[in-house]
Amino acid sequence: MDAKLIAASLEGKIDDFYDLIRECPNILEEVDKMLVDNPMHLAAINGHTHFAVEMMRLNPSFAKRLNPDGFSPLQLALQNDRIQTVLRLLAMDRDLVRVQGREDMSPLHYVAKHGNNQLLSASLSTCPAALEDVTIRNQTALHVALDNDNVDCVEIILKCYERFPQSRWEKMHLNWKDDNGNTPLHIATARKQTQVVRALIDRQVDINAINLAGLTALAISEQPDEDGNEEISSMLRSAGACAEIVLTIVNTIEPSVR
Repeated sequence: MDAKLIAASLEGKIDDFYDLIRECPNILEEVDKMLVDNPMHLAAINGHTHFAVEMMRLNPSFAKRLNPDGFSPLQLALQNDRIQTVLRLLAMDRDLVRVQGREDMSPLHYVAKHGNNQLLSASLSTCPAALEDVTIRNQTALHVALDNDNVDCVEIILKCYERFPQSRWEKMHLNWKDDNGNTPLHIATARKQTQVVRALIDRQVDINAINLAGLTALAISEQPDEDGNEEISSMLRSAGACAEIVLTIVNTIEPSVR
């Protein structure tokens, strides 16, 4: 990428950028064809909000391009704590929170992983559909928050589902299985998140779902553990959970004709 464009982007100098445009009118189109840190990536890293906004206004595709490391401008702004830049970009295009980068992690997955309640709330208030997006491990933002013990983030996500009570959408996502077959209830049980387990039971999730290890949530709670997990086991049993599920095998062989 042109050295002058890099310098203008790193320093957030909009006037210098337009001087370069006069010299090279097609420079943005050329950069857009490359897998590089485009001007918006560089501006986002350094928190040059106005420069990033100007780039997005002139070339909206920059906002959804991934750099060589697999990150979008919004993800880079998040990683560098450029909160003002993040909020401004989301205000311009709410779907930026759904741009999936490296390992299919979206900005929503990132804030769920790192526990940024403010940004999680802002993201979900404008784009709740982002809860549908999954990583290469088939994890939703709810799975990611649970895996990282960000219980406050879990509560925010569950409150978002309250906007769609008893809907097919809510039921599907609260019972979603990751690559290990774990639903949110499996993860919350394994990580002893008592409050979350109670909330999921109240939402009538599939309490006897089985993961790829053949375990229900109750079976996980009753595995030998030095700390014990009696409270969660008691809650699950009271809700009708089973430790072992017997699968009925149906005989599909047709009877012989005599």
